[in-house]
Amino acid sequence: MKCRHYGPKYLNDSLASCVSTHFLEKVEDVETRPIIEFVLQSSKNNISTMQELFRKENFPIPVGFNEDDVHAHAPKLFSDTFVQMYFKNMSILAMAASSAALGLATRPDVVD
Repeated sequence: MKCRHYGPKYLNDSLASCVSTHFLEKVEDVETRPIIEFVLQSSKNNISTMQELFRKENFPIPVGFNEDDVHAHAPKLFSDTFVQMYFKNMSILAMAASSAALGLATRPDVVD
């Protein structure tokens, strides 16, 4: 069975990585920084895991977002409070999507 349903998840995690990279460059609040770092590390781990699954299945790795899509020298666009609320809401959506995906997964390596 091919991993054809993981393209959107790959894109979401590559976007989360880019957004988190920008937020991390601009964060001022010391309590917000660890939240951003956690999201960034989680998205990078997810991308790595999906790339491994794609390679194992000889499936092409989707073209996601990357560092070329982040303008490191762009001014700060959002407050640190906005960043916290953004990640709170995104985590709620991610939990719902992950639980739905878990119910559809049949492969033990994908469930893991």
